[in-house]
Amino acid sequence: MVWSVRRSVPVVLVAGAAALVVLAASASAAPATPPAVSPASAAAGAPGTSPAAAAPSLVMAPFDSDVVVVGGRHFPPRSKAAVTATAGSLGGQGSVTVGADGRLLLGFQLPDTYSGPVAVTVSAGSATASASMDFTVSPSATPLAPPSGSAAPATPPAAAGATPAATSAPVTAPAPAEPDGPRPGASGRWKLVFDDEFSGTALDTTKWQLCNPSFRANCLPWNDELETFNTAATDNANVRVADGQLHLVASKDANGKIYSGMVSTGPWPASFGSRPAGYQGFTYTYGYYEGRVRIPRGNGFWPSLWELPATSDGNEGWPDTGEFDVFEIPGNDPTDLHFTAHWGGNGGACGHPCSAQTTTIPDASATWHAFGLDWEATGLTWYVDGQKVGRTITDPAAIKNTPFFVIANFSVGGTWAPLKGGVDANTPFPASMDIDWLRVYQHA
Repeated sequence: MVWSVRRSVPVVLVAGAAALVVLAASASAAPATPPAVSPASAAAGAPGTSPAAAAPSLVMAPFDSDVVVVGGRHFPPRSKAAVTATAGSLGGQGSVTVGADGRLLLGFQLPDTYSGPVAVTVSAGSATASASMDFTVSPSATPLAPPSGSAAPATPPAAAGATPAATSAPVTAPAPAEPDGPRPGASGRWKLVFDDEFSGTALDTTKWQLCNPSFRANCLPWNDELETFNTAATDNANVRVADGQLHLVASKDANGKIYSGMVSTGPWPASFGSRPAGYQGFTYTYGYYEGRVRIPRGNGFWPSLWELPATSDGNEGWPDTGEFDVFEIPGNDPTDLHFTAHWGGNGGACGHPCSAQTTTIPDASATWHAFGLDWEATGLTWYVDGQKVGRTITDPAAIKNTPFFVIANFSVGGTWAPLKGGVDANTPFPASMDIDWLRVYQHA
């Protein structure tokens, strides 16, 4: 078992009501009855009290039966601080963005049955502080929901024999600088199995490829789309990581040719040539895929998050093999949310059986939204900003039980009816589909 930093943003994790409470970095918060702290921690001072000196300091306190809270102050405001934590032989690393007032809050959940020392060090430039305490997890610890800015899938537990299985090891990565809002929180414990917060300066090519295996050689698009997906491994102007976000950019060159961006975690197909060094990809069976996204407004723009089975190769077997569309939104009407599952058979609204659903949301080009899909053995349920949308799809043919990979792409033009007139003289180029983070959770 690997114990790691549960969150790397200024938050405190609270196990009450099987939920997490997120606090801004500058907030002062504590349980109604202040918990006892270790002497080493107490000497450092607590958030919200007047410090004896301006040196950086940390305080640690047990918050619940398996949660430790760490508060810090007098760190460089708005800096990115490195966090190192150990609990006996276990350990983890992460980062946290310090608040404008120089304070930070972190929460850690310890594994069941743990008893021993917990030590934390936070460093931002030359400012460093450490604290430690002894902690014993109570046998009655209440499982926490996962730390994400996501929905609360209210789905029943997976059916017997349907144990979720990720085909890539769990990862730990920095989270966005700001709290994300509500979190996925069906009853029971969740674990983060895939995560990219795009906190660096370049795409992590161990996780992502710039096409997906259902596409043809040279990443030629389907649906009569107008773009060419840029798959350049370096200096790719259409797939950029900057300012803590992934930017999929649609552009038009002097000759009118349109380029755009895609990322996926799918298996690397032979038709794409040699597999890039270090590429691992990711697939999973059952879980919660979610991304926080802002889309561009423009006629013909077609941004989406979606999923395909790992067996996809040149689109062979589709739609029988399945497809989950977490969201599709036409840029000509960024309030028009579409979310769909596709599967095989005769007839259906999509020319084959599918669960085409729509709803209206606040303008997705003006507002960030967290779009999520909870894929359980018993059904498919979609969420936006923590709220269920549409109906849960329970058709057994729609609910696949094979590994899927995740995709984000920015298409331009095509035969999708909601695009209506498509690209025209008023379509703005360049335009960016901005992604704050992409995450996958499974039931622990």
